[in-house]
Amino acid sequence: MGISFRCRIRQNMDNEGGGWQAPVNAKNGVDGMVEEFVGKNSVWETTKVDPAVRRKLQLIKDLQGAQKRGEMHIAYQPKINPYKQQIVGMEALVRWEHPVYGRISPDEFIPFAERTGTIIPLGSWVIRMACLQLKKWHSAGHSQLHMAINLSAYQLQVEGFVENVSQILQELELSANFLQFEVTESADIYYNQIGIKRLHELKRLGIQIYMDDFGIGYSALSCLQRMPVDGIKIDRALTKQLGKDSVYQMMKAMIQLAQGLRLKVVVEGVDSDEKMSILKKWHVHEVQGFLFSQPFPPDELTQLLDQIGGDEG
Repeated sequence: MGISFRCRIRQNMDNEGGGWQAPVNAKNGVDGMVEEFVGKNSVWETTKVDPAVRRKLQLIKDLQGAQKRGEMHIAYQPKINPYKQQIVGMEALVRWEHPVYGRISPDEFIPFAERTGTIIPLGSWVIRMACLQLKKWHSAGHSQLHMAINLSAYQLQVEGFVENVSQILQELELSANFLQFEVTESADIYYNQIGIKRLHELKRLGIQIYMDDFGIGYSALSCLQRMPVDGIKIDRALTKQLGKDSVYQMMKAMIQLAQGLRLKVVVEGVDSDEKMSILKKWHVHEVQGFLFSQPFPPDELTQLLDQIGGDEG
């Protein structure tokens, strides 16, 4: 089944839109980033530049068309109900296997994708593929699984984005209630009226909105008040330090705040039984982490679902 995204990026937004600007196209965005590193009119392939800079420039260049060349794939990490020990959902995580540099971390290439505009076609592909995979799992009997997908603030500037998401759901006969978008708390979204408007439109479709990386980003409490969120996802950077008393108290307060606002709480980075015990005591809704499973290709997770089940919401 083919699903195409026909979208245009809004350019030169006014103050109400937050002043956000995107490159007219990916090529212009790449050229602009090259100029930042080596200067205008420089041919970086033949210019003597620092090896680290050369690597970045090569990644920026190669990011264009990487998905079409088959270098991109999606891994899925289970989301666990901590009380029933069941898989209740998956998070779609894009991976880049570069032919020269090997696996490139999303923390490295996603900012390049956002700066160059490549995030628009790449993000569209991830949404389409993740929804297709979720439909396969539903058809295989795991009918209550939900899918979480990371959403860039830049994608929310695309005209027709909400309509295209709705089209995918309709063509796959997939209920919007099973789809979650995770948006990082940042100034890019907080000050952007168009982005917030589109989040409201997605929520009206029935899609759930989660604030990702909660607790380490931009003005978390203000974002909760301003944005139409259904839940928060506490970042693994905090979970990693849960043994420290200051972090323990901070996470406890954040979870209590979210629960007081009737928001769901997901905690990622859970890697020990001790942390799991604490989080269960705090009544979090879902957990992720290497204690249960690392991200895997869909075929391997299908086997896991068949073994342990994944039907309870």
